[in-house]
Amino acid sequence: KKILLIQSLMLVLMVSYALLTGYYDNLFAFLIFFILSIFLSLKSFNDDELMRLMKIYVFMGVFSAVGLIIQYFTYSILGVTFGTVILFNNRTAFSFLWLDFSFFSLYLASLVPLIFFVFKKNYIKLLLSLVVLIASFITTARTGVFAFFLFFIVYILYHAYQIFLTGRLSLNNTKIIFSILLISPLVLLGIPYIQSLSNREITASDSGRTEGYLSALNYVENNLFFGYMFDSDNYFNNINVLPHNSILYILTMGGIVFLLLFCIFLILIFLYSKNKFILSSILISLICTMFIPSFYSMYYLGFLISASLAYYNLSTRSN
Repeated sequence: KKILLIQSLMLVLMVSYALLTGYYDNLFAFLIFFILSIFLSLKSFNDDELMRLMKIYVFMGVFSAVGLIIQYFTYSILGVTFGTVILFNNRTAFSFLWLDFSFFSLYLASLVPLIFFVFKKNYIKLLLSLVVLIASFITTARTGVFAFFLFFIVYILYHAYQIFLTGRLSLNNTKIIFSILLISPLVLLGIPYIQSLSNREITASDSGRTEGYLSALNYVENNLFFGYMFDSDNYFNNINVLPHNSILYILTMGGIVFLLLFCIFLILIFLYSKNKFILSSILISLICTMFIPSFYSMYYLGFLISASLAYYNLSTRSN
């Protein structure tokens, strides 16, 4: 109810902004995200039903990853194009049936925790995780793989901290350490080959993002309360590119009031998330929103939030 209340207040602001500016694209995106983020929590599911839904979600993701890999090799070897292929000056981006390769890359990388959730056999978990990560890399967007490895580092540090506090190795931590020792050399050996699958270099270049950040900060300084009222097209035409950072994007587009509601919304999601695998997938996605604009176009994240709330409802009924 708290999350629904916060999102309802955000919806009121979005509607007000759309009516004032006459620009409705972001309102429609928010509405879709809003519906996706609550629809599973409105019905009582049992554990088997929720697991079935998560399996369908993961299978669809693996299908998309395999489809993208086939798309890549079909294009590279046979010169045959199908699905979404975008030609840039220095690279060719692939996103199979998705329109945006950056969001697709992130969606694929965020599947890894869910793969570990729905499958029991370790070799299947590792194989499918490798498939979706390779597919994420092939898109040529750096967002997904970068967010995953940041999450992975945080995950390792968290378990190292647990070991430090308890002074002993649990069976779970032992498995994690063994997996890291086993996988790390394979990843290092495989990096040159995986890099060859993409015609984009792995660099620390900001791709012009810094200029967007500075322009956004200069604009917000004089328009703190309401921002650009989510009229992103006019902002792009009159100011600069949209800031590739969800916090700065929300502040620039919606102002400080909308940002405050947005932050409360995120805090509530973490407080009410009872499934650690779905929460991990959400966290990977949120890490990456620090480097992309248009938060509410991440419709799959809305579904994950809804699934997380459904598991919360299940846990409260069980208790």
